[in-house]
Amino acid sequence: MRNLLRFLVRYHTIILFLLLEIVAFIFIAQFSSFQSSRIFRIKHALMGTFERKVDNLAVYFKLAKENKELAQENARLYNIHRLTGNMCLREQK
Repeated sequence: MRNLLRFLVRYHTIILFLLLEIVAFIFIAQFSSFQSSRIFRIKHALMGTFERKVDNLAVYFKLAKENKELAQENARLYNIHRLTGNMCLREQK
């Protein structure tokens, strides 16, 4: 608790400056249609990029499961091929 109070006392001017900047940014965004549209476009571009990254990450983690399923299918097909290959050799003799 003491460290928190010490931090607030030491950096109170920076904290106040950041709060005032946020308030000014909100006022500009609300009362200026041009700035509001620019902020809207930037926000949607950032969210689109973020969603693409999250989707790519989800696909990457899904690949491990898909790789395991493909390995099992390959093993099954290899066994079928081996069995049918042996049958073909017996029929040719």
